Amino acid sequence: MLTNDDDLSLVSSMLQLAHTFHHPVVAQGVESVELGAMLGSLGCRFAQGHGIAVPMPAAQVPAWVRRWHEQGLWADLQSRFGAD
Repeated sequence: MLTNDDDLSLVSSMLQLAHTFHHPVVAQGVESVELGAMLGSLGCRFAQGHGIAVPMPAAQVPAWVRRWHEQGLWADLQSRFGAD
């Protein structure tokens, strides 16, 4: 999507359709902050993928949450594009 205009057009159209019918969208496979920023600019407010967190045992989640709140990149994206 970052380098292919056809992919960008397809994702943008899918997001518009979902928003038209008031359906939330969760983007899967978000591997980078750049991709998260692009999705945010298209109106996608929820995402998952290795760019956010890798799979981990439940016991590691509390430490990840603490680090997550300390990271500025994703927090900046959330403040720029808002949250539903």
